[in-house]
Amino acid sequence: MRKNAMIVLLCISGVLCLAAAPAALLRFTGNGFSIAPLEDTTKDATYQVLSMSLPPSGGFAPNVSVQIQVYAGSLDDYAALSKQQLEQMKMKMLKESKPDKSSVLWEYSGEIQQRPLHFYAKAVMKPGRVYLATAAATEEQWKAASAKLIACVESLTPNKAAGANEPK
Repeated sequence: MRKNAMIVLLCISGVLCLAAAPAALLRFTGNGFSIAPLEDTTKDATYQVLSMSLPPSGGFAPNVSVQIQVYAGSLDDYAALSKQQLEQMKMKMLKESKPDKSSVLWEYSGEIQQRPLHFYAKAVMKPGRVYLATAAATEEQWKAASAKLIACVESLTPNKAAGANEPK
């Protein structure tokens, strides 16, 4: 009887430890560390979720950021609005494509704070939200950094299953 009770206690302890474990870690194996994601269940806010940078050169670090944007319109409406905003910022559209029915890719360039920059972005539409990954590098950095930046941006994939973070 005592042996069975001990087995039950060990099983319960193991389950409790698993339940208390943090969410899957973001693993940066090349950089030698992992970290738990900082997550929020806010459904009605637009905010930047993640920002990553490569080593700087010439006073600028090539980077990728990910935003979650509240948006109720269609992908076509979002793409048109984004292009209008880029034109207002005097950005030059280099490429635009729609790889599937829920996403759009842009490559564009322009100056920000008198610095010529090159951008690559992917927007993925989910009900009530847009997930936007944007890479930026100086024009001088683009040739060397673009492969890594583009691969990172194109890897953006929202979760398929509705979860706590998905709007109803």
